[in-house]
Amino acid sequence: MLVMLMATSFVFAQVRQTNDNVRIMDSKQVNMPSAESKVPTDTLVPYGIVNATGLMMVPADNGGYVAGVNGYGDVAVAQQFPVTPADGYIVEGFLVWIGAKEIVGTAGTVDAVIYDMDGAGNTPGAVLESVTLDMDTDVDTVDFTVAMFNNPVLRSYDYAVGLDFSNMDGDTLGIVHSDHGDANEYERAYSLWDTGDWYSFLSQDNWGLDIDMAFLPVVDMSTLDIHEQAFINGVRMEAYPNPAVDVLNIDFHIREAAEVKINILDISGRIIQTESLGNKDAGEYSASISVDNMSAGVYLYMIEAGNQRLVKRVAVQ
Repeated sequence: MLVMLMATSFVFAQVRQTNDNVRIMDSKQVNMPSAESKVPTDTLVPYGIVNATGLMMVPADNGGYVAGVNGYGDVAVAQQFPVTPADGYIVEGFLVWIGAKEIVGTAGTVDAVIYDMDGAGNTPGAVLESVTLDMDTDVDTVDFTVAMFNNPVLRSYDYAVGLDFSNMDGDTLGIVHSDHGDANEYERAYSLWDTGDWYSFLSQDNWGLDIDMAFLPVVDMSTLDIHEQAFINGVRMEAYPNPAVDVLNIDFHIREAAEVKINILDISGRIIQTESLGNKDAGEYSASISVDNMSAGVYLYMIEAGNQRLVKRVAVQ
């Protein structure tokens, strides 16, 4: 019954149309991060992903995907993240769940971008930073695809992260997103047309779909003591030493009682270690993770506190 509902809810009599060949994604395929609050500092995971009745990719009627490369020639997609100026933070990059890719001939590239929300009508505008990903080696369809910027970006105002398809050279990809109606009509998911204009997915000039895409920024507040940090997704945390040698110590503060886990991800987005800490009351805690068997390099650590998630970067020597 659920699959039938998802499959039929995307057929619209619009200029742009989807078809009913909806590919339903298995939400157990990765540990999707999530958050539930409407507070701006709690929107590091899109509202629609948190409240998704299903995670999916929807094909466009003329080929490709609604959220991705399609026959309409969409140039890019982006997901907005609100920020309260007093609670700004550094964006080091982001994770994105890409559900499908097809390489035609020689693999092209896709650009991972962070945009200022200074475009017409408060749409994505100026490019603040970007990094190029190889479609063959960098884009993953099982785990998260990880895009880390060479120059992290300090944000005290709204921004968007997304993918630019301009240099994909005929390749195709589809981004996992929520079902229609899950995003509470916040209009934070956008696509860039080949006319150079951004449109929200909910716009009736576009798809008319109330969805959010599975993007998750990786943040850094390392210049602040944990007691000075704002809560993001109901969590604040710091790790030390950074870089770590044998043991990584993580101090964290959860705003509500929850079952807590710590995931360590490699830079390809694969979860390589999980520490279950059990049920914890609201408050401050510390945990130690052994890293002596991990190769030197950059990793991500993710706190899961119930439905709350937060991801940061750490180095291992």
